[in-house]
Amino acid sequence: MKYRIYFWMIFSFINVVAFCAHAEVVYYTLDNVLLEDQAQMTGIFSWTYEIGDFENGEGEFILLDIPRHAGNNLGATFDIGSSIEITLTNNLDSDGLDISLVLEQPLTPTTSSLLTLGGGGSKYDIGGDGFYKGVFISGSISPTNTTLSIAPDPSGFVLSWEPELPGFVLQETSNLSSNWINSASGSTNPIVVPVTVPTKFYRLSKPL
Repeated sequence: MKYRIYFWMIFSFINVVAFCAHAEVVYYTLDNVLLEDQAQMTGIFSWTYEIGDFENGEGEFILLDIPRHAGNNLGATFDIGSSIEITLTNNLDSDGLDISLVLEQPLTPTTSSLLTLGGGGSKYDIGGDGFYKGVFISGSISPTNTTLSIAPDPSGFVLSWEPELPGFVLQETSNLSSNWINSASGSTNPIVVPVTVPTKFYRLSKPL
């Protein structure tokens, strides 16, 4: 779900107001996805969809770390209701990749799913020709949100967000009825806002 969090700063007083817009992009994290030798595969992917048509959206990995693989030329096929298949764009037997993450239940913008384990469940073949092959022994896929937060600082206030996903930028405006513009800090995280700045609203935005 896409959240926008606004900070109203007047001298040393801060009012925080949260607005929840219609969800069009949701992010998912690979949690505790372990191979047979306890090596962990990590990643975050986005799912972009039209309101009312979640199942027919499009997925894209924005972070992905596969044990014993450099991660180049990766492609993924998403079926948010049953499985995620990860392969190489140009698959060669000598440097192949075939990963299947089978879901126990369909994902939604707010619910997670355990991976189906065992011989008929989630499995991997990394390197081609059975070089590094087996089944996953644990794992789940969970929705995650990027949260903008504020904390006091000797010279003002610190704005930061986590997880630090690529593509997000800080925006600001002096009036909620005015247009939003990218802050000079852009995607820098965290930033310090001096207490002497005029009244401003801040939000975190990711262009679609």
